Amino acid sequence: MQEIYNWFKRPYFVNTNLLTNLWIDLVLGASVFLFLIVFEPFHISLMGNNKILFTLGFGGITFLVTYTYTLLFFVVFKNFANEDNYNVAKNILFLSLVISSISLFNFKYQDFLFRIFELPDRSTFTQSFFKTLSVGTFPVLLYTLYTEIYFRRKRQTIADRIMKIRNLSSKKNSDVEEITILGNNKNDAIVFKIDRLIYVSSEKNYASFFLATEGAISEKVLRTTMTQVENELNSYEYIHRCHKSYIINSEYVEKITGNARGYQLHINNLEFSIPVSRNFSKSILSKLSTSY
Repeated sequence: MQEIYNWFKRPYFVNTNLLTNLWIDLVLGASVFLFLIVFEPFHISLMGNNKILFTLGFGGITFLVTYTYTLLFFVVFKNFANEDNYNVAKNILFLSLVISSISLFNFKYQDFLFRIFELPDRSTFTQSFFKTLSVGTFPVLLYTLYTEIYFRRKRQTIADRIMKIRNLSSKKNSDVEEITILGNNKNDAIVFKIDRLIYVSSEKNYASFFLATEGAISEKVLRTTMTQVENELNSYEYIHRCHKSYIINSEYVEKITGNARGYQLHINNLEFSIPVSRNFSKSILSKLSTSY
């Protein structure tokens, strides 16, 4: 039981690109149509010459419901689909809501057509609901299980390979240049030696600079944007933007791990790992492989 609970909590990837999801949902709707037209379950053969129209309706319902939920959860309720905390449980919840809604609209659609064509044996909602579940539940669980394992192992393998490259190299930064970062109002500024910078994080209009100081980590806060900070630090080959909210110094990265959601950077004496977002993953992994 504990293993199942832990699996539900595992990180999982989410694709919030609406155009990509549009194509995925179109393919899903087409797949439902083809499945129904080929195997003719649920009394579809009773429709005779109208079975293409009948099954097209089910495929259309699948597409419209799925894409509507995509817009609802990925645009309206953005926190639900936040890539930093999306997990297996959220993905199964999302897909379960989609399947349940599809079953409702399938029932209404089937009941409407059966009345028009005066066909016998109209299903109750409960029967229609379980029919949809019987078709959709197993593929959903199988898909989630397979993709979670596949992407977790794939990314961990890449992370291990990068760490092996880094461990074999002896190249280290010897730059101790002192740098000044100006704030938005030009009156505020922070000064630090670049080799002391561990990472930078941001929240709203403020950036926090975390610096190594005598075995501890100190924080300096400045009113500025991450884009401005990134531009100031661009000339240093070991300083990398890895996330919309994080810039890291690769000198302090002790370990890289991967899961189904993406990659995590681990820094010594830091209680949490720093995420690598999908938008930065290719560039940051390439830089972490070559900056040593």
